[in-house]
Amino acid sequence: MSVKISPKLGEFSKTLVPLPEVVEFLNLKLVKVPEDRPYTWSISCSTLDNVISFHEPGATGPEEIGLKHTNTVGNEADFRLLNGCWMFADASLITGQSLRMEEDCMCVPRIPEYLEYRITVLGKPQLPYQIILSYSGDLPKNHLIFQREDVQKIIFTSRLGIFRLSELTLLWKNILIIETPETSDDCLDLNWIFSHLRSHWNIEHLDVSAGGQVISQLIVSKLLDEIRVNFAGHIASLNNTIGIPRPRLFPIDYPMNMANNPHVKYLGVRMIGDQYLFLRGSIEYRH
Repeated sequence: MSVKISPKLGEFSKTLVPLPEVVEFLNLKLVKVPEDRPYTWSISCSTLDNVISFHEPGATGPEEIGLKHTNTVGNEADFRLLNGCWMFADASLITGQSLRMEEDCMCVPRIPEYLEYRITVLGKPQLPYQIILSYSGDLPKNHLIFQREDVQKIIFTSRLGIFRLSELTLLWKNILIIETPETSDDCLDLNWIFSHLRSHWNIEHLDVSAGGQVISQLIVSKLLDEIRVNFAGHIASLNNTIGIPRPRLFPIDYPMNMANNPHVKYLGVRMIGDQYLFLRGSIEYRH
C-alpha cells in the first residue's frame, strides 16, 4: 500500500505551518520498508525550471532558491517542511560538496516542537545520523557538523579518502569513516552503502538532502522511493551571470525513452501564498 495523505490536494493554513499539518503531509503510516535498504526520499527546493542553486560567485548554498531573503509568504513554510523531513528520518545523507559550500550544513531538526515529536511520538533518537558521501575525502575538517559531539557522523569514502581523512577522528568525536567499494566508473557503490545502512545501522527511513547529481544516481540505481520538491515561484535560467551552468534537479545521464522512463505517482500537493508549491511523489521504476 502507498502513503495516504488527506486531503491529497490542499493549502497550508499558516506560513508557520502547524505541526499536525506537517505530520499529515509527510506521514509514513503505510510505508513498507525494503528488507535490503532504507525507504528513501529526496527533499529539494527548486525553481520552476529545475534550478536548485543560482550558483553565483560567492554563493554559500541553495537558500536563495527558496526566496529566503525576500518578503514572500511561504519561505518559513519551506523551512518547516525541510525540518519535517529530518524529523521523520533515521538518517540524512549529504555530500562533501554540501559541506564545502555551506558552513552550517547539518540535517537535524532545528525546531524544538519537532524534536519533541520525534522523541516522544516517533520514538526515535534525538538526532538523525549524518551520512556523508565523499569519494575524495576532501572535507572541511573544522566544519560545524564535526564539532557537534551529539551528532553521529558516518563518512563513506574511497581508499584515497581514507588517507585524507585519517586526521579527522583524532580531532573530533562521534565520527566513523568507512572505506567503500567503488564502481567501474570510479564512484562510490551506492547499492553497497544503502545495504550497509540497513543491515549494520538498522536505518529504515533515509532522507537525502543532497544535490541533483546524487539524486539522479539514486534514480538510475532504483534506490529512491520518493521525490519531495518545494517549488518556489521563479525562473532562474540555464547559466549564471558569468556563463557557468547552474546545478539542476535531475541531470540524469542515462538513456531513457517513453517505454522505460520512471513514472511519478503524486501522493500529495500543498500550497502556501502565491509562490510556493510543495509536491510529494512516489517513483515507479521501469528501466
